Amino acid sequence: QEQQRQQSDPSYAERLGRIELTLRYSPARQSLVLACHRVQLLPQTAGPTVDTNLCNPYVKFSIEAAESSAYANQQSKKQSKRTGTARSTLTPVFDESFDFQVNEIELSYRYLRVRVLHRKPKSKSILPGPAARLSRGVLLGSARISLADFEHNSTAWYELG
Repeated sequence: QEQQRQQSDPSYAERLGRIELTLRYSPARQSLVLACHRVQLLPQTAGPTVDTNLCNPYVKFSIEAAESSAYANQQSKKQSKRTGTARSTLTPVFDESFDFQVNEIELSYRYLRVRVLHRKPKSKSILPGPAARLSRGVLLGSARISLADFEHNSTAWYELG
């Protein structure tokens, strides 16, 4: 019934889901603590039947410099983290936390890049060797959160585009 209501909502078609995150900054540790709680309203993946339209979502996070900042070309260690993979669901619950080393000045020109991806089931590949194991996730939705704007201890829903 909920799914029918969502599909009849005209704005539902444009949505790629939403993600609930808690962002907390610790000045003493110069650390951004990120808690990934859950994702809702993910789009179904293409499949021959309704039963196979569920996805195996996971979330990747990275801290990046804003392109318009004077620091955009500055070399800094890229920090990336990812959740585990949830199986066969459009409403995954992760409840995982991650620490990113970011000093307080960097908050003014960095942002958090969030990508929700679908992990394809493993299948036999015709490619030889290591190339057979390369399996990139299918992007389901993404968000970009300015670290200059967030409240230093907040939980919020972010729309995925």
